[in-house]
Amino acid sequence: MAASALYLLPEVDNKRAVTTSPKPEGLRERRRKEVRRRILKAARSLLSERDVESVRADEIAERAGVSRATFFNYYPSKSDLLTDLGRTIVIELEDLSSTALESYEDLSGALGWVLAQGFTRIKRDENISRQLIDHLTRATASQDARAELMGRSHAAYRAIFERARENGEIDEAQDLDLMAELLASVLNGLLANWF
Repeated sequence: MAASALYLLPEVDNKRAVTTSPKPEGLRERRRKEVRRRILKAARSLLSERDVESVRADEIAERAGVSRATFFNYYPSKSDLLTDLGRTIVIELEDLSSTALESYEDLSGALGWVLAQGFTRIKRDENISRQLIDHLTRATASQDARAELMGRSHAAYRAIFERARENGEIDEAQDLDLMAELLASVLNGLLANWF
């Protein structure tokens, strides 16, 4: 068993099970997340102003308030940075999907809201959106990263389709994985050709 999972096991004291909460995040991990957040924020800001080729790592580091070496410790290449920025888009999609599931009972309402919100956010940050979509849909991102992000996108859409099935809007015979994959693929194709 992995050592990191051990703290999740219940402790037994006098034949009584006591569950322990997950280990609190340490100072080092909190600092690491804060530095990463600052780098991503600086990159997002610069990429909203200019194209990816003209933005240099030292500019991002300076705006984030970190050294060039620290930047490269977090992101060995610009491609790694763009992929991580792409992850933030997928996290937003997951959050939108969760909110839609809490707010809408019907498929058309939930899916319509997620798509409208997604397109509004893409349009709001159009320059960076175009660059990230280009990076994630073309050969510049690693295949593993693309597969991970597509899998998470599929899961977000599948959750909406599952709710629709529970409500009787989608027949039991329909393949929800295929539906989610097709929706994500159509949207990705649309976005990839949005240039």
